[in-house]
Amino acid sequence: AIRDNVFEGFHLLEAIKEIAIVSGGGIAIGAVLGGIVSYIILKNVDDALIETAVTLAVAFGSYLFADFFGTIFGSLFSFIDSGFHFSGILAVVTASLFVGNIGSINTSPTTRVTLDNFWEFLTFVVNSLVFLIIGLKIELRQFREHFFAIVVAVLVVLVSRAVVVYLLAWIHAAMQPKQAIQMSYRHVMFWGGLRGAISIALALTLTGDIFGAAVAEQIQVMTFGVVLFTLLVQGLTIEGLIKRLGLVNRVPERDERLRLQAQVYAKRAGQSELEKLYEQGIVAVEVFEAMNAVYAADIAKQQAQLVEHLRHFPELEQEILLVARIDTLRAERVALVDAAKRGLVSAEIQAELITHIDNRAEAIKILQKQI
Repeated sequence: AIRDNVFEGFHLLEAIKEIAIVSGGGIAIGAVLGGIVSYIILKNVDDALIETAVTLAVAFGSYLFADFFGTIFGSLFSFIDSGFHFSGILAVVTASLFVGNIGSINTSPTTRVTLDNFWEFLTFVVNSLVFLIIGLKIELRQFREHFFAIVVAVLVVLVSRAVVVYLLAWIHAAMQPKQAIQMSYRHVMFWGGLRGAISIALALTLTGDIFGAAVAEQIQVMTFGVVLFTLLVQGLTIEGLIKRLGLVNRVPERDERLRLQAQVYAKRAGQSELEKLYEQGIVAVEVFEAMNAVYAADIAKQQAQLVEHLRHFPELEQEILLVARIDTLRAERVALVDAAKRGLVSAEIQAELITHIDNRAEAIKILQKQI
């Protein structure tokens, strides 16, 4: 139960004022640090590793700077309480918005590729660690004990999501009728409200100092229950909902092209494996020749069908060309990295050629979006 003295001396206006100061200060710190990184560092430094390290530093630095504001400046200025702090989370979010939307524009394609790969990997690791921590912290018996609370939490989350999505969409439609969001898209926006690592991380920060250990435990279990519901129920059914609402625009011509390509790819893989078995002496020569002839005939037939299909739909051939070009550029990039490691080219030449490859890949991606 919540302690009796939790809300003693509580004043709404003071609470609102404190929230505004803590939130506003966090946003301001994030904006300043994010602006410095975006407009000064990323704009003037052209080194993928340094720029990646800077984005990592601003993520951690903005949080520490905001959360330990009093500790940092309390010893310098007597009027600042050492326990005073701003919102570290809002500082990180604001700094990330600056770097992601402004800073990335000032970077080279090579840096953008490096940043995307680095943060995608880091996101995967952090998400995995958060779920691992909650798995170690929460026991199955706690789900049974707080089952009713979890159900209530799920219903509250769904209702609040519905109110926000449908109400705001209705207001938007009333203000701008020509740009109104279709009802089918509103349904997807409502059902697609997934929760994950951030919710769990915030719940894990709760301790028993304020509300008591029992309440902190209940909130953590409720949070994890909601996250599980969104992942296992909403996450697994959202694709079916999108298809049922008719929002997936599948092109039969493209599907046929993909089917023919997949068949050729699979047959070639089977033929390659057959050749390995023959070279290892596992398959007799008669069996190899018979099966290889069948594979060759099937591949030739499907390739002819693919060529004929592309002749009728030349725009699909353009798609294949762009995909193949991206793949070959990736191979060239890997080869240059390997050549530099083996000392075949200098670091300067490698950087120059990789930048050229990344620029070409960026241009191809723009073309792919226009098709």
